[in-house]
Amino acid sequence: MCARCAGGQSCTMDSDCVANNLCVNSQCSSPNCNNNMQDPGEADVDCGAVCVDKCGEGKMCGGAADCAAGLTCDNGTCKDASCFNMTKDPSEGDTDCGGSCDAKCMIGQSCNQPSDCAMGATCNGGTCAMDLCSSGVKDQDETDVDCGGQTCGACMAGQSCTLDSDCVTNDCICGANSGNCSGASGTCGAGQYFIDQPVTDGTTASGTYTIPAGCTSLYVQACGAAGGALDQMGFASTMGGAGGYIDGTVPVTPGDVVTVWIGQGGTTGFTTRGSGSYLGASAFGGDGGFGMFGSDAGGGGGLTSVQITGSATQTFVVPAGAGGSEFGDRMAASVTVTPGSTTTGYTGAAGNNDEGGGGAGDPGGASNNAGAYGALPAGLTAYDSVEDFGAGKWVPAGTSNNDYSRCMGADSIAAGTGDDLLGYGGDGCVVLRCVAP
Repeated sequence: MCARCAGGQSCTMDSDCVANNLCVNSQCSSPNCNNNMQDPGEADVDCGAVCVDKCGEGKMCGGAADCAAGLTCDNGTCKDASCFNMTKDPSEGDTDCGGSCDAKCMIGQSCNQPSDCAMGATCNGGTCAMDLCSSGVKDQDETDVDCGGQTCGACMAGQSCTLDSDCVTNDCICGANSGNCSGASGTCGAGQYFIDQPVTDGTTASGTYTIPAGCTSLYVQACGAAGGALDQMGFASTMGGAGGYIDGTVPVTPGDVVTVWIGQGGTTGFTTRGSGSYLGASAFGGDGGFGMFGSDAGGGGGLTSVQITGSATQTFVVPAGAGGSEFGDRMAASVTVTPGSTTTGYTGAAGNNDEGGGGAGDPGGASNNAGAYGALPAGLTAYDSVEDFGAGKWVPAGTSNNDYSRCMGADSIAAGTGDDLLGYGGDGCVVLRCVAP
């Protein structure tokens, strides 16, 4: 007589099986294979060895016979058999690695995605290569260790950068060249705010910015609006005066709110004054005067103003240039630290006869004169406008700064300066960058 069959072996009746086993679906099986416990003789809970049911992927095993179809036993665990067939299957990165396989592909092997590759490597062009963005060393085109540049992810606040895009916050600070700092000389800040769209009604703010976490000081760059040009027989002639320029750093606290009113450039022709605001109260430029023989002076630019509220209140204005005129002093029409003739209040005076409208300021400019700066918070500096001899007009200081190129206002005219074709004055512009602590 033959010995009785053990669990997992074929049978025709219960008596073919060893004691305490039953013949189930033509295989000997322990009666404990359905109790949700791993009993003696089972490879894993209710599967393998003495049980009819084979163990699924990830279950324990003693040999390949314990595992379900398509699986094999590797190091005591049922795994996808295709990962051990010495063939590159469709789901694998390379032969028996990556994809559905536990084994990762090594450097030099093929891959479909970074997860196919072993630790310290990444999928580059379909091949596993060393992941230099996790090397712990500043290499390639990185601006700081394992961040920045064209290959690696963006850097965190406080790390070195060259471009805004090198930073998670899109804020690379290095003073006047912020946003385009040479040789990774910048530092990633906590965030930035840019606005160049002017007010229209003199009261509604152009925008607001809430100081984010990690920001304790704010680097400010701000241009005032320009005056409009002289209209001579329907053509723009003498350009209006340039707006002012302020820069510097002021202390802030996360949660503070910055409210900005951008001044509008003056224009040429009818209704020439630019809209502006002094912290929510109308502060327009003055309308240009009407001369004889079709020569009509340009209007003054409107006032740009900024208010920071929260931990402390800080305010400042950026004055506007006066409108262009046939015989006016073009330097007086442009903003300078020491102002020319002024009026009372923040609105520019209307032009007398053939004179340009005054630029808005603190106080506003008299006929043919730019507005004044007024008092500034500690840390900010005001600048004289600069004569651009090549262009034949005055421009605000700071035009060489990287951020200035972004300031194009509502009419696509550079901030704070005149346009030779349209005769419009450029609108104001404010750029705020949060300095990392």
